[in-house]
Amino acid sequence: MSGSASARFSIVELLGDKLKSKDDGEIATASICGEGKYVGLYFSAHWCPPCQAFTPTLANFYNTSTVQKGEKLLEIVFISSDKNEDQFDEYYNRMPWLALPYNLRDKKNEVSRRFKVSAIPTLIILDSVTGEVTCVDGVDEVKCDGEGKKFPWKSRPFPEIITGNFINQEMKTVTSESLKDKVLGIYFSAHWCPPCRVFTKELKSTYDKIKESGQSFEIIFASRDRAEDAFKNYFGEMPWLGFPFGDKRIGELAKLFSVQGIPKLAIVDAQGKVITADARGSVTKDPEGKEFPWYPKACCELDAVSAAMVNVESCLILFTEIEEDEEGEECTRKAMEMMKPIAEETKAAEEAKGQELACKFIVAGDDETVEGLQQFLSIADESLPMLVLLDIPRERVSCCEGKEITPDLIREYYSKFVKDELQWTTLSP
Repeated sequence: MSGSASARFSIVELLGDKLKSKDDGEIATASICGEGKYVGLYFSAHWCPPCQAFTPTLANFYNTSTVQKGEKLLEIVFISSDKNEDQFDEYYNRMPWLALPYNLRDKKNEVSRRFKVSAIPTLIILDSVTGEVTCVDGVDEVKCDGEGKKFPWKSRPFPEIITGNFINQEMKTVTSESLKDKVLGIYFSAHWCPPCRVFTKELKSTYDKIKESGQSFEIIFASRDRAEDAFKNYFGEMPWLGFPFGDKRIGELAKLFSVQGIPKLAIVDAQGKVITADARGSVTKDPEGKEFPWYPKACCELDAVSAAMVNVESCLILFTEIEEDEEGEECTRKAMEMMKPIAEETKAAEEAKGQELACKFIVAGDDETVEGLQQFLSIADESLPMLVLLDIPRERVSCCEGKEITPDLIREYYSKFVKDELQWTTLSP
């Protein structure tokens, strides 16, 4: 989850009226809310080794580090990804906090989708009164701040972080006022990183074309260099603005955009809303910037760029029949004509409910990357076409074999995924 929005909602609306308590009873959700109190959503599971390792650490933090003047500031709610209620019960017995009742699977899926939880363990901290997200990476915060000295680890919103001064190529100060009404790109990169240096050349070309087209756009270099001389040399190759070396805002933004590796380019609109937290692939695929600012598409074709998304997102993939040359392109075109309207209508329906798509919609047609994914999933050519829900973050796949691919089948498969009604196979290592 990156660039989390500070939407407001009721904790009761989010979790329901009642939560499971440790004495096998129930507790009113409203009772854990109050001024100055926070709710931690702990997404975890019995079958997950990293979860098993982190839970005792979190229990110690919960019992010792979030109490002031005898009053507990944090209440944690276990959101289980266990495969059955027996596993849930056994795991929950080791926890000192509350839980979302296991039988509320639809509610669990709704909460997971709202916060785009794709991996566990995940700990998200909410203001109990407003529902505002104060921290999306609570697992790391607990590990780094075991005494809770900086709890509740509030992240400032993007417009607040970006306020301040920057530098231009002459190393002169430029104020944030000059960025008003502009789409911004925050570019995390470093001189010591070979892929960064390659991508910087691509980005410079695309940046120039966007600027030449008259669009209001600026990039700010967020250096990950370790030495100031390296920063200056690298920044000297760039035509855009930069944060001063060692600026603390870089760390805040890296956390906001969940930067795990570089290069990374995040795009934010003029109102401070994140358009995409990772536009690197968009620049590579669209070097002319014709689709700038690269709003995420409801449906796309599988290629070298979108393949990276498959590794980190749940994806509903339509594999087309294997054909050569023009026939292959025609199969892909027809598949897109079927899949794209469904993706767009589903996206609109989810946004009307204040939610995002539960998975990406992808057509696997005639691109050379398709063969590799097909082999990874052990899908034979004669089995095509086939609809597949691939969930690499959770190491699972669900294949809809032997059925005619229709719009209704695609809608049905998406609906079953949302309701957690699919039959899964564990992915082989």
